[in-house]
Amino acid sequence: MNKLSVLVGKRIKEIRESKKIKQNQLAEMIGIEPTNLSKLEKGVHLPKEDTINKLTKSLNCSVKDLF
Repeated sequence: MNKLSVLVGKRIKEIRESKKIKQNQLAEMIGIEPTNLSKLEKGVHLPKEDTINKLTKSLNCSVKDLF
């Protein structure tokens, strides 16, 4: 884990929760396993570019909102 992955993970979780979307719902929306979304939110690793694009579309936010 590095600081950037932790920051991005926290932002994903904050935005998801502010929109009242459950973790398993968002995982299904972006086509990943809930366990992988959990790892992203915990900052275990950074999301890939295609996952970032799916996240921004599903959460109705911009890429800069995640960073």
